[in-house]
Parts: sequence; structure tokens; C-alpha cells
Amino acid sequence: MYCPHCGSPADSKFCPTCGKETSRFGQSDSALATATFWQRAGATLLDGLIAGLPIGVLVAVFTGASSATSSGLRAGLGVPELIAAALVGLYTIYFLSRPNGQTIGDRIMKIKVISIETGGPLTVGQATSRWLFSEVFSLLGALAIIGFLDILWCLWDKQGQTLHDKFAKTTVVKL
Repeated sequence: MYCPHCGSPADSKFCPTCGKETSRFGQSDSALATATFWQRAGATLLDGLIAGLPIGVLVAVFTGASSATSSGLRAGLGVPELIAAALVGLYTIYFLSRPNGQTIGDRIMKIKVISIETGGPLTVGQATSRWLFSEVFSLLGALAIIGFLDILWCLWDKQGQTLHDKFAKTTVVKL
């Protein structure tokens, strides 16, 4: 069993790391209710505002990139976008592979990402594969429909998982 508050292993009523009660959540985090689509969407939006927006602005400033061409439209996926995506990926991987399995947006929305196999925190590999799966399809214009389906998949999936959750063997639960 893992502490639902800090993600540390906890085999008693109280977590040895943070001291908070763990018993109200049953034997593992996998017994927790699956997060709703709107909780997940809210957390993603918040993370975009908290990390994505500032990172995008910084990358644009440091690379001297303009967000528009002379025609007013971006000609394609360039280096600044790839740098911004990589930095957002580092943010996501860092926070999801920590013991509590939450980005800042997840904390605000009271949800967390857990491993289906262990019921506990994600490994760095799981967090990386989860992010890469969703990011690759979001960035590739020709495959954008897969990225869109990935996001919506949790609406009809019996386990409430997106495609990137299935790929990385993770799920998102309410706290």
C-alpha cells in the first residue's frame, strides 16, 4: 500500500513518512475512483498555464522566434516548438515520477497518476513513455486525430484510461 498523501510505501494505518492516515483509502491506490474527464482536462489546462505558457514565452524570447510568418500563419513545426515541447515534457516527467505522482495541475484538481501494475508511483520510464505517446501524436499534424482520440478515450473506456495511460500501464485516480 502507498500513502495517498505523499506516495511513500505505507503498511500501517499511518504513513511512516508524512504521518497522515492511510487506512481510509483501503489496501492500495488502485481502489480509488478513476478521475473524471473534466478533472483531467482541468489539470492539463492548469499545467499548460503554469508550465507551458511561461516555457513557450521563454523559448520564443531566447530563440528570437516569431509566432507568425509574414502570412500570419506558422509554416510548420520548428525548433522553438520542439524545445518548448521538450521542456514541458521534462516538467511532466519530473512531477509524475515523484512519489506523489502529481503535476501542479493534478494537485489543484485533486487527482494523481499511478502505475496499474504496482498501485504506486510511476517510474521515470512510465512517465516518459506516457508523455511521449501523447506528445508525438499531438505534434504530428497528420496524426492529430490520434492525439484527439487519445484525450477523449477515457470517456468510453471501462477503466477510464486514455490511450497513453494504456501504453504506459498507468491510470489517473481521484484523491
